[in-house]
Amino acid sequence: MAINKSRKNITPFGLILLMIFLAVFFGFSLLLLLINQNVVINKKDIDLLDMYIRAGFVFIGSTLSGIVAFFIFSLQERSKKREKEENEIRHYENIQKEYLDNVEVLKKVSSMMIQYSLPELAKDIAEEKGFKEVFLSVHTQMDFTFYSDFLKELKNKEYSNQIKAFKKSHQIYKYLDLIVNNLESPGNIEKILRLIKNDIVEMKNFYVGVEVIETEALDAKEG
Repeated sequence: MAINKSRKNITPFGLILLMIFLAVFFGFSLLLLLINQNVVINKKDIDLLDMYIRAGFVFIGSTLSGIVAFFIFSLQERSKKREKEENEIRHYENIQKEYLDNVEVLKKVSSMMIQYSLPELAKDIAEEKGFKEVFLSVHTQMDFTFYSDFLKELKNKEYSNQIKAFKKSHQIYKYLDLIVNNLESPGNIEKILRLIKNDIVEMKNFYVGVEVIETEALDAKEG
């Protein structure tokens, strides 16, 4: 753990300083070595020393170029990561608002499930009376534009329960579509109503901290 932490503290700027320090250190070391060995600097030695110095500067220049390139790449990656996180937060907020708007519409359905038994509702819907009009209205008002476009962009694990609630609301939307457009049998409609009722309860459990729908009343209502 300590090793990983120390590695994170090494910045490109720190690497540049390290390379300059090493270059100066080796340059002075060579000079001291020549002085200590009483080397007579003649024309041949000067040429070798010049080659050594040139090679050293080329090495330093190449290394610095690599470090600068790495530094630029690191900045770009950080910028991309920050932009991705900001986009994810923005997508989440938009989906969340859309979800809460849909929940407000769904309260009409949950209220009806509290007031009437599911068999009553199923029979009325099958006979295309007033209740079916309410379900059709709810189905029409629900909107999943942000859900459809951006749900896959939510990768943060902190959103896992909220995402489950979002998905439940979309599943309820599909159930409503079956009821208002496809089903005619009271028995089949009642089965779908029970699925909607269960999903509404689970939505509230997933979306902790927001009193979405009176799920206690739904749990207590029989039939």
